[in-house]
Amino acid sequence: MPAIQLSRLRDVLGQLFSLIDRPEQFHRALADFLEQQADHAYRAGENIPTRPRTPAYHIPPLVIRQLELEFTDACKRQPDALFPIADHLWQDPHLELRHLAAHILGQMPSSHLQGVVDRLRTWALTCDDRSALNPLLERATVSLRRDSPLEMVALLEGWLQGTDTLHLRIGLRVIEWLVQDSQFENLPALFRLLGPLVKKPTTPIFNNLARALQAVARRSGGETTFFLRQMLASSSNPSTARLARQVLPELSESQQQTLRASLRNQNPL
Repeated sequence: MPAIQLSRLRDVLGQLFSLIDRPEQFHRALADFLEQQADHAYRAGENIPTRPRTPAYHIPPLVIRQLELEFTDACKRQPDALFPIADHLWQDPHLELRHLAAHILGQMPSSHLQGVVDRLRTWALTCDDRSALNPLLERATVSLRRDSPLEMVALLEGWLQGTDTLHLRIGLRVIEWLVQDSQFENLPALFRLLGPLVKKPTTPIFNNLARALQAVARRSGGETTFFLRQMLASSSNPSTARLARQVLPELSESQQQTLRASLRNQNPL
């Protein structure tokens, strides 16, 4: 991997971003550049993986950070040109290019959020690679969470108000990211969406639901305790009680005592 100075890097990226109106050429030029910067030794080794790994260039953090800065600036200046580039990068199997595609979506101005939502719906459902899906759900929702929290909730509703397991898992994963964002304050909307799932939790999504509730509890233990007490009072489903017990370690001592009392009082089947 050849070292590259910041001044030289900026010159190279300036040439690259001159292709911003030609997405296919941009994609090829960016891939060629990353290949030149790749740490091939990182991928070499004696151990053979038991299953195929997502291809990655293993680029120095300085290069990735500068690319992200360039994309952030380009999204402000030419957002329409960035959507086709994001589409091309997302179709590339390399992890860094998919991460950059997600970064582009997350930096779009509020005037272009519909394009972000459309791609989130499509990309999330067609992504079977967790190493790409998690950054997609975190990075690509940045502008949506910041500029249009109601649209973010509407997107969540589309995933969580059905019965499709993949949709539900995606929605629950998004909740984990949402509650880590201190600027997102619409917790009542999350509890409203979680309610039907907590009352009748199904096996395929039980662990996902537990992780989402634990994340919400870390954000607001008091509200989560109140929510779970309501669920226990209106449901005799033993899986609901199991979920509540999974959340207990995330609560304060007094909140744990309150929730344990509700667990003891839960109506039997």
